[in-house]
Parts: sequence; structure tokens; C-alpha cells
Amino acid sequence: MGVPPRTNGLFGSSGQSAKAAHQNFLGDILKGLELPPLQQPARAAIKIRNVFYSFHFGDVFRVNHVRNSGKIRPADKGRLLTPNDRSLWERVKRTNPANLRRLIDRGLLGTSVTCVLVGTETWSREWVRYEIARSLARGNGLVAVHIDKCECPRTGFSPAGLNPLAQMALGWDFRIYEFVNGGWHPYSKIAQSLTRWPQWLRRPSPGCVMPLDTGTASYDWKLDDGYRNLIHWTDAAAKSAGH
Repeated sequence: MGVPPRTNGLFGSSGQSAKAAHQNFLGDILKGLELPPLQQPARAAIKIRNVFYSFHFGDVFRVNHVRNSGKIRPADKGRLLTPNDRSLWERVKRTNPANLRRLIDRGLLGTSVTCVLVGTETWSREWVRYEIARSLARGNGLVAVHIDKCECPRTGFSPAGLNPLAQMALGWDFRIYEFVNGGWHPYSKIAQSLTRWPQWLRRPSPGCVMPLDTGTASYDWKLDDGYRNLIHWTDAAAKSAGH
């Protein structure tokens, strides 16, 4: 007589049928636990923005790390670069500041973002402040990108500089202010008050000013991978300004 097969009250009398029944049993359980596939949130489309770059001429080799990235990446070619012949700007500045103001004003036409490329001394440069003030007055989005870690073939790396957007402010009276001699003073090159308050900047208390860096983003070209992310930073700045 053969040995009777071992029985199992749950899965039947044979080893093979028990295994199959076990798989079917677990399958039914798992099937009941199945969740619908996760829906990935739709990513907002990135817009190619026309960008005005504001920078100190002494940082021109570091600036080229940023400006030339648009020539390498096809997606960035829609940006408006600052004038290539910066020596002309320096000569005009020495001889006729009014012409320089007109040149800057023309360069800003058609842009929605002003990107301040921050080196060691950028915060103190007279015409960088004018470019920031004019950008604020015309409603451009603003963003600061530190470039001190971009190597210059002449001088290597440079010390980090202050954020120029922290040196400019908008007052409770809708006038533009700058930080000089240890205090806030009305910006003399643009005396008119703004007609509307920027949506990205918090309103100050009466008699006070709100520095522009409190409502704008600041990045490091190297540490924050500006080569890949500049197009996102500038798009975000434009959107924050309602463009």
C-alpha cells in the first residue's frame, strides 16, 4: 500500500495543488490591494524669456560663462543678451552719461527679466544700480546670480560680493531708494514714483522701505548649476512679475 498523501485543510491534499492554491490565495489578496497608478503632476511649460544681464565690466570674463551658455544651449537662444561691446559702454559713460542711459533703456526694451550677475564689486557700481532701477520701473522680474566662482583667465576666482538687489529698495511712497553712506536715500536718477507696486514685493510700513532682495531669488552659478537652471530661474522671475 502506498503512503497516503499528506493533507492540508486549507490548500488540498497534494503538495503541488497546495502550492497553486497558496499562489491563488495570495493573488486574490494582492489584487484587492492594488492601487490605481499614480498620476504625475503636470509640469508648467518653461518659457524662453528675453533677459537683460546687468553686470560690472570688470567681471566680463566671468560674465561670459553665463552669456555664452545661451550660444551652446539651443533652448536659451531666445534670450536677449546685453550688448557685446562693453568697451563702448565704458567710453560713453566717461563722456556722456545721458547717452549711456539711453543705451541701457534701449537694451531693456522687449525684456521681461533683468538678471544681475554678481561679482565682488557689482553692488557698488553706479550703472548697475541704474539698470536695476530702470528694470523695476518698467516692471521686469529680477533675479541675482553670483558668479564669483566662475574662473577668470586673468585673475582666477574672486571674493563673493554683496547682492546688489539688497542695496536698492522701494519705499512706502512708491519711490525707488538706494543704500548709500549707511542709510536709505531716494534714488536721484529716477525721481518719479512707480505707478503700481510689484506683486512680488511685500509692502513696507509707512515711512519705511522694502529692499528688493526680500522678494527676489538669489543663486550661485556654480553651486546651483546655472548652466542647466538659468532658464528656470529667469522664467520664474518673469512669472513672479506677472509676465
